[in-house]
Amino acid sequence: MIRESPELEAVVRRWVEAMNRRDFETVANFFLRSAHGRYVGTDAHEYWKGLAYIDAYAAHQDEMPEFFIDIEEAEGFDVGEFGWAAVRTTTTFVGLEPRQLRFTFVFVLEGGFWKIAQAHSSFAVPNPEVMGVEMTESLEDLLESISEGLGEAISTSVSQGTVSVLFTDIEGSTELTRRVGDTAWARVIEWHDRAIREIVEADQGTVVKMLGDGAMAVFDSVRNAARAARRIQEAVVARTDQPTIKVRVGLHVGDVVRAEGDFLGSTVNKAARVAAAAAGGEVVVSAPVRALLSDDPRFRFGEVRTAQLKGIEGVHELVTLLPGQAD
Repeated sequence: MIRESPELEAVVRRWVEAMNRRDFETVANFFLRSAHGRYVGTDAHEYWKGLAYIDAYAAHQDEMPEFFIDIEEAEGFDVGEFGWAAVRTTTTFVGLEPRQLRFTFVFVLEGGFWKIAQAHSSFAVPNPEVMGVEMTESLEDLLESISEGLGEAISTSVSQGTVSVLFTDIEGSTELTRRVGDTAWARVIEWHDRAIREIVEADQGTVVKMLGDGAMAVFDSVRNAARAARRIQEAVVARTDQPTIKVRVGLHVGDVVRAEGDFLGSTVNKAARVAAAAAGGEVVVSAPVRALLSDDPRFRFGEVRTAQLKGIEGVHELVTLLPGQAD
């Protein structure tokens, strides 16, 4: 059975950290030493095979100018002794504009350690440059076009509606993983995932997906979503196991596209950015959430602040949902 793998996510995050340190010897040690290993790079000639590709990779990276890889999203999955991961980044080379760089990995277990059997890196290039034509770029737009074309036949798999979207994120997860090790980190994630599911379901929400060091959930009721957000923070504070963690929680409400158990669209993107704007231990909500809760005395808020959210135009009003009893 395929499952999400916080362990593999932690592995690829450490791989990126080693890249940023230019510790290419460590980078090479992540690779499987096998004649069947493969590396597919961004250049047309970077299709390397066999044992030699490991040492060649380290030498090749050493030729690179200074760079920094900023992880936007990392995911890992495994089934038995095999796993895979995908990483979306913004990568900046000295003197050049930042670019979107994506990595994918195939892993196998060797001697109890995950090793990269195949790695692939690619720059995001506009479709007209590759195919000469404009194409639908957004999955949301693509699903909407499919929905319009097929009508009622797919109404059960693709639909639209208004929900409250909640994201959580464990603050400083990369550094924490490096400090405590994979085994202790796996216990943290196990607790986090179990607590999130119990709290969300108790407040009549739905956990959409776990994100390695966070989670995404949706609620039909904004009050239930806000209550769950505060209960998540209460659970984190009450947790007595080591290591101590802090969790960011963000909440936004709006229209989404529902597709095969997932939720897509600008509302989801903004909810994730609202969570990213929170500090550890905070619940931060958008202005629409605050407006919907303003007539309920059970919810109190801090001062309104403005912020720019990465990837979303304009300046946005955010506010902290304060601790308190919301039952």
